[in-house]
Amino acid sequence: MHGANYFRQKLARGYLIVSRILIISEALILRRSCFLDQEGWRTIPWMDDHRSKTSLDAIIELMACIPRLREESDVLQSMQTHILAVPAHEFRERLISFMAELFLWRWRYEQSHPGMAFEVSSEATGRNKDSPLRTTFYPTMFFFKNFDTGREPLLYNTALLMIFALAATWQLADPAAQAMAKLPQQEHPLRCTNPLSLPHARLRIEDILHENCRSFEFFLQGPHAAAGAMVLLLPLRFAYVYSKEERQKTWLSKIMKRISRTCGFGIFDKLTDLSLITMD
Repeated sequence: MHGANYFRQKLARGYLIVSRILIISEALILRRSCFLDQEGWRTIPWMDDHRSKTSLDAIIELMACIPRLREESDVLQSMQTHILAVPAHEFRERLISFMAELFLWRWRYEQSHPGMAFEVSSEATGRNKDSPLRTTFYPTMFFFKNFDTGREPLLYNTALLMIFALAATWQLADPAAQAMAKLPQQEHPLRCTNPLSLPHARLRIEDILHENCRSFEFFLQGPHAAAGAMVLLLPLRFAYVYSKEERQKTWLSKIMKRISRTCGFGIFDKLTDLSLITMD
């Protein structure tokens, strides 16, 4: 295996960039940390071209930290109660700090991408007979200015879903409020420029889940449909895992089957198998 220095070359760095999300996805499935959360892998490949790093790089780097959090949560949960108190407290603090980092990313993205999303009627977007939107319970959907602009909030929401789920496992009260309290007021944008949710003290896992679900159709329409389907691999999976409504699970299953049928990605037929990713 090549070390991080090898990927300082522009061509090699390009391969690393496109491979990261697949490496992270496998680590999430296995609930095992991956090398991409190490400082060297976050900095060395860009040492000669640090200005090329983008907000997409930033959110993927944050996502690369989640497999380790899931693994450590499993280890701590398996420990005996009398030796758990101190590491458990520290782990809860790390979860809140990580949620604050995600919030900070979201605010900065809002400031650099004003007006990135808008609402459209589900009836208007569900004219295709294959679209599950014809029977959806969402009256409107979120569409974006372009594919790249929409992909990053989708990944952010997916990361936030997993952190909310871990916070629930550790019985953290009002995790969003605790995360907000860690951030300076001057970092808060003055206003939201689109219908997506900004971080706030009363934010819930359900809010994030529904926001992602209302974004899925955008990625399955137009010339980017195949690329959009692959982007939805993790978001769809975790939306299905964390959904508590059977009707919503059925709707998500229809989207997965549609992708499998229209794009030829058979893996989507298996995303409803809960044994593939252990739930928090």
